[in-house]
Amino acid sequence: MDKEEVLELKFNKLSLLEVNPNLVTNIANITLYITQVQSNDSNHIQNGTLAIKNLLATNKKETIEYMLNTGIINRFVQLIRQHENEPQTLGDIIIVTEEILIDSKKILKDLVPDFIRNIVNVLLKNRQYTPIHIPIIHSLSNYGQKYRDLLLENDSLLPFIVEVVNADIVTPNSNFIVTRLATGLFSSLLKGKPLPKYNKIKCCIPLLFKLLKCNDEEILQHACWSFYHITGFEVSHLYDLVYQDKLLETLLPLLKSPHNTIIVPTTRAIGNLISEEYMFPIPTITTLCEYLHQLLYNQKKSVRQEVCWTISNITATPEHIGLAISANLVPILIELIQGDNIDVQKEAVWALSNIITLGLPQQVNYLANQKGFLIGFCEVVGKHKDKYVLDSAIEALLKIAQSGEDVDTNDGHPYLKIMRECNLKEKLLNLKHNCKDTQALLEYL
Repeated sequence: MDKEEVLELKFNKLSLLEVNPNLVTNIANITLYITQVQSNDSNHIQNGTLAIKNLLATNKKETIEYMLNTGIINRFVQLIRQHENEPQTLGDIIIVTEEILIDSKKILKDLVPDFIRNIVNVLLKNRQYTPIHIPIIHSLSNYGQKYRDLLLENDSLLPFIVEVVNADIVTPNSNFIVTRLATGLFSSLLKGKPLPKYNKIKCCIPLLFKLLKCNDEEILQHACWSFYHITGFEVSHLYDLVYQDKLLETLLPLLKSPHNTIIVPTTRAIGNLISEEYMFPIPTITTLCEYLHQLLYNQKKSVRQEVCWTISNITATPEHIGLAISANLVPILIELIQGDNIDVQKEAVWALSNIITLGLPQQVNYLANQKGFLIGFCEVVGKHKDKYVLDSAIEALLKIAQSGEDVDTNDGHPYLKIMRECNLKEKLLNLKHNCKDTQALLEYL
């Protein structure tokens, strides 16, 4: 799932392909197994399917090549509807079909829509198939927008899964397997560009709010990823979630989770909310800054990176800059610029540059006088290759150079003196990118 630290379900579909030790199969007998599948006898179909499933676990490549040459996969797609009242046989049929279709999806792309529609229709008729079907649907949804939209084509699918999960979470002594599977599916169906239509997925949002109060780490992380994707929808869809359901306030306590797998998607979701035009109460932003302060010390790079990105969204709103300063975020951001991973540095540069370019004069002078800030930004100019980061850093340094004209001392311009000691002029002249404020800053040096 791109950058989002791919979440693999503990109940993985591949576990369903484990070799059956009580069944001896041989690739040399595959013609026999295919003949069994082509028959009209239920026992033969069951035995042939189970044998092919076993071969896929032991000799996948050769098995798939042989089955593609025989065209038997069409038969498997048809059998899904014919055996919907035989759970064990149906489960094996779906596993075999999905394994072959996904492995050969470019060759068999015309069969995938029927396969998806068949397993969705069978699932909607009988919820006992949920533990088998949901991992398969989850797997299909990860193969791109086209498959995701095919799954959402049936307006009954998500409401049905929501109903199943609502029953599971109130069942005494539930092991929550179905809920874990379903929340993973929600997260998968919600992601992708373009996003799915909001009216297709909004039915799962009340349930996701409930799941944010769950103590299960896997359920929580999937719910948080789901809300991260939801916060990517147009603002017009989310006003009720933000103002009536208090989404930001609900997510905030999860930043104190001991699990980074929960912190990362929560921080992303909050960062999305902060970057939009919503008006949040000052106490809420203050609490957020306090939580982010602690997370800047997190040992995991991806957490620090996401936290710096969220802080940059906070400092992009002039009214919030003072709150970030009061929470003592600035000294830590300066430390990160000087000694952290380059991806973390990049986000920290954005967060601090916003203070310089959008802040009040006293806020600009506060930052310029912080130990290590000017040295750190000069180092950024010398070593970063990202043009947008360089543009941001140079723009901030130019504004500091201009602001320093009002605080000249007997020793000359206080900020320019540090810039010259850091050989900033030489760094600017050696840039390979044509950054927009380079020439203006050089005139000061």
